[in-house]
Amino acid sequence: MRLTILSGLFFAIVLAANFMAVKLVDIFCFTLPAAVFCIPFSFVLNDVITEFHGFRTMRKIVFLTFLLNAIVIGFLTFAVKLPPSRFFENDEAFRVIFLGVPRILFASFTAFITSSLLNSFLFDLLKRTTRTPLILRSASTTFCGVILDSALFITIAFCGILQPRDLGMTILGHILAKIFFGVLIGSPATWAVVKFMRRQHWD
Repeated sequence: MRLTILSGLFFAIVLAANFMAVKLVDIFCFTLPAAVFCIPFSFVLNDVITEFHGFRTMRKIVFLTFLLNAIVIGFLTFAVKLPPSRFFENDEAFRVIFLGVPRILFASFTAFITSSLLNSFLFDLLKRTTRTPLILRSASTTFCGVILDSALFITIAFCGILQPRDLGMTILGHILAKIFFGVLIGSPATWAVVKFMRRQHWD
């Protein structure tokens, strides 16, 4: 039951992030997709599931989440292609919000699956081979994950659109924002969630 709940939450957050990526927001001097606010939640769940169930289980969840997201996008694509009723006046908004730009979706999917797998693999490896405290394992692996996620997402989504300097600055902005949300917020949250679950004998 616990794994089912955690897996469902992970899928819901990733799905929300794909839709939220359509909207851009200004955070300090950087323009970032609203999906950046999903980062701490996704990495917390990744670490918690890996802590209790290991990398192999998390790997299955990542691929299942990827498949489920693809199915959702497939149905939404079908809905977009359907001719709208004459009473439906928001077809273009529906298209933009629920389908987005294919290149952005591909970039998001690619960055998600690779960074999630890297984070889980490193987290599990440190647990099995070292005595690194939980919060340091979470912080270090999330740090690696957000760098890979940012580099892949921005490069795939905007290479050829942005100038090399702007591309680099955008990647840097993503990395700094995701380090803040994923490492400085997400890692302490991971530690708190794991401790709570162990106190409640959920392990």
